[in-house]
Amino acid sequence: MMEQNNNMADLYGMSQTDYLREYFNKTDTLTAVYLGGSYTELETGKEYKVSYISVGRSSSMILLEGFENKEYNTIYFKILENGKEIEYTKEKRFLFPHLLKVHKAMQEHYSIKEKILGHLHEIEQQHHIKILYAVESGSRAWGFSSPDSDWDVRFIYVHEPEWYFHIEEQKDTIEQIFPDETDMSGWDLKKALRLFKRSNPSLFEWLHSPIIYCKDEKFIGEIQQMEDQYFNREKAMFHYNHIYKKHNDRYIKDYRLPLKRFLYYLRGILVCKWLTDEGTVPPVRFSELVNATVEDTSIKEKIAHLLQLKKKSNEHNLEPVDEQLFSWAQEWAKFYDKKVEQIHPGKKTCLDDKLNKLMYDTVNRMATEITNAPSVQLFN
Repeated sequence: MMEQNNNMADLYGMSQTDYLREYFNKTDTLTAVYLGGSYTELETGKEYKVSYISVGRSSSMILLEGFENKEYNTIYFKILENGKEIEYTKEKRFLFPHLLKVHKAMQEHYSIKEKILGHLHEIEQQHHIKILYAVESGSRAWGFSSPDSDWDVRFIYVHEPEWYFHIEEQKDTIEQIFPDETDMSGWDLKKALRLFKRSNPSLFEWLHSPIIYCKDEKFIGEIQQMEDQYFNREKAMFHYNHIYKKHNDRYIKDYRLPLKRFLYYLRGILVCKWLTDEGTVPPVRFSELVNATVEDTSIKEKIAHLLQLKKKSNEHNLEPVDEQLFSWAQEWAKFYDKKVEQIHPGKKTCLDDKLNKLMYDTVNRMATEITNAPSVQLFN
């Protein structure tokens, strides 16, 4: 590609070849009849061979054989395939590659979501429950999953009213692993609200997961309004300090270790930094956490490099961690170890009236939606 496309390539910060690969599809099936306009080098009514095409959101561009030094807007052409005019803008195969990647990612996302919703419905049928909220947790929610990472779905569910009137305590969790590597685990509404009252860090992560499969808007809206009352920064500090210390003791022995374990270790440290500085529920997305807590540009770049490696490698791949990053993380780990030793988390004194009302209203509101089995069958 020559002058004009070189300028475009420079604009995008890439070479001429990379620019073509990123934004144009090569095709041997298309021709273009010039309809006339401002392109004086072309002959009106003449049919030209199309060497590349890029169908975008607002406009489409082509490169013509023999004229690869210039991009042409397709509004001045009739596009043919094997001699017949086609509606090229409606053809997914002609989307410029970058947009096509986005399109494929969206298709994959909705396909996976449909699969997971199917599993959730199956669990509802099997256990006579209604799922109020279901999200992705773990590395996929954090944003550093590997190609072979499984799906960790977490959910909150509610039973029919009669279930809550047993004298004996009943099983209040559901755990199920499906053959397609989908790991599902859920808590009953009552258990979830008790853990919310105790400021359970895992539950607060669920409530802020960026990947949501389904949610009851009323329930989630009400519980999120109470977060400030129940979130306990000191308790969260103990939790994440325990996570990175556990990974340090078990896995962090040298610079060459599973990336997954180092990123878990690093995440625990950075959450402690967020909690110290902000005192609020930490971001779930790891990139957001890094941007908010790491000031050193070189350290950010090293972390970004590790993230790219993690996304391309398998779960247990051993990779060398940069020595400077390794030392930086260990220094902060020691700092927060000492800080946590000085913390004495107090118990928040909150009235349970709102939580009790939320539970009562939610159970009653969902009762009519649980229709898979008569309520009398719940009593044995």
